[in-house]
Amino acid sequence: MIIFNTVGEFEKYDSLSSVKAAADYVNGTFGKVADGVFTASANGTAFIMEVEKGDDMYLDEYTVKKDAQIRVCDITKLAGKEIRITKVNLPETVAKDNKLASDATGKLTVSASATAPYLLVKEVRPYGVLAEIVGK
Repeated sequence: MIIFNTVGEFEKYDSLSSVKAAADYVNGTFGKVADGVFTASANGTAFIMEVEKGDDMYLDEYTVKKDAQIRVCDITKLAGKEIRITKVNLPETVAKDNKLASDATGKLTVSASATAPYLLVKEVRPYGVLAEIVGK
């Protein structure tokens, strides 16, 4: 799961939109939006930020179903802001100052050659990391 570090990002930056999922995805998957459809992709500029429902509430790993209306966050509108990323959305090994970008499946990977926009790990925490969105 990925969440904003502060509530202000919800209110000030208009970074969220409602789209349809092209397949089953884990909440926090990165990808791109085209014609109102989210698809996992390498170097994704949007991530799924869905609110868990029913029996899945408060779970770290939550799957959204294909064709469901989902909420995604556009990181290109949030340069310099911080997000919290839980372990389920991170590579097995991550350290401070790592650059994170998505692979073709939408999962985050450490990428020394990542180009903006990407995520920069500011702090490793027990639940995951605090990362800054580095924009163009």
